Amino acid sequence: MEIFKYIDIDNVNKEVGSIEGFTEDFLLKLPTRARQIIKENDVLIPSPIGSTKGICIVPKESEGQICSTGFIVIETKSFDECLLYFGILKSNIMQKQFYHFQSGSVQPSISSKAFEKNVQIPVPKDAWREKFAEQVKIAMSKLLQLKVDHSMELQKSKDIFEKLVFENL
Repeated sequence: MEIFKYIDIDNVNKEVGSIEGFTEDFLLKLPTRARQIIKENDVLIPSPIGSTKGICIVPKESEGQICSTGFIVIETKSFDECLLYFGILKSNIMQKQFYHFQSGSVQPSISSKAFEKNVQIPVPKDAWREKFAEQVKIAMSKLLQLKVDHSMELQKSKDIFEKLVFENL
C-alpha cells in the first residue's frame, strides 16, 4: 500500500502562500476529504470564506500527493502561469468575488461549481501578463527571504534567552 502526504487547509501559511506541513498515512487512514491528487504548479484555493487568502502553489515535492476537497484546484501549464494565477487570486478583486459567490450559513464557502460558473479571473494579456508574473515572482522571493530571516532572528533570541537563564542559575 502506498503512503500519501495529505495537505489540509491548516497546512498552508496564509501570508506566504506556502505549504508548511502535511499528514502522512495510507489513503484509507486519511480523512474522507483527502481525495484530490495534486501536481507541481497547481494553485490551491481554500474554499471556506475565512481561509480564501491562503492560496498556495504546489511545489515539486508535493507532486502526486493528496489535498483536501476543501481546496479548489487550478491546474496550470508552467511555473510562470501558476505565479500569474497566484497573484491574481490573492487580489482583493478576487477575494470579493469569492465572498460574493459563497453559500452556506454554518461554514460559508465557495463551491467548485460556483467558482467555475460565476468567478471571472481577470488574466492580463501579452506583455502585461509576463510583467505581472515577474513581479509576483520577485515579491514571493522577497517574502520567502523575510521568512527565513525571521526564523533565524527568532532562533537567535531563543539562544540568547537560554544563555541568560543558564548563566544566572
